[in-house]
Amino acid sequence: MSRSASSTPDDPGQPESPTPSDPTQLVLRRAPRLSVFLIGGALLGVIAALILNGTQEPNPDFVEESALGFFMVTLAVPGLALSALAWLLVDRRSKKRARTVYAEPTTDYDNADFALGSTDLDELRRQSRERDAEQ
Repeated sequence: MSRSASSTPDDPGQPESPTPSDPTQLVLRRAPRLSVFLIGGALLGVIAALILNGTQEPNPDFVEESALGFFMVTLAVPGLALSALAWLLVDRRSKKRARTVYAEPTTDYDNADFALGSTDLDELRRQSRERDAEQ
């Protein structure tokens, strides 16, 4: 049994749609992607291992590939750890630069692409109260 796509507003199963006077508080910030930092740190560790393996004299006790694998593991793990630390620092900085905006549902799509700051929201509420008082 399926419901039809067009339901009446009196339907108790449907959530009430927000009215244009109900603003929603949102926090905007540019957060860094953890995966980019981790992949970059691991790649830097692998590159350092290639350089280190290429500059060392070959040891007759070890195969060159096994030494390269050892260096890769040994240097990729600290690269991951350092890149995770760098991500934490950048993420903390992005949280300090976060700003709060208010989104309000609208049916007028020509005016839909702008953000309200907290002072704009207070002004909007004041105008709404004045409009309600006039009616």
